Amino acid sequence: MIFLIEYNRREARTVRMQEYPDSCKLEAEDARLKIELELNLNGTKHDVVLLEADSKGALRRTHRRYFGPLDPVPKSRGDLAEPNAGEQLGNF
Repeated sequence: MIFLIEYNRREARTVRMQEYPDSCKLEAEDARLKIELELNLNGTKHDVVLLEADSKGALRRTHRRYFGPLDPVPKSRGDLAEPNAGEQLGNF
């Protein structure tokens, strides 16, 4: 899957997210460019990224900042453990 994400870094929130199958990479790239041009014309300072992942769950694990507040800095290596398998990371 390809994920197109517009992210407002200042507010630390995802503005929009669209999913594309792997076979639609050119369409995803065109959509990213269109969004970037619109934002640039409006003077809006958002990040626009294309990310590839097997699933939204995998994307949440590797790019957590796009899905909610960042966790505090871990106090020890034990705090770096993965969440339990059934634990939800929140809904987008």
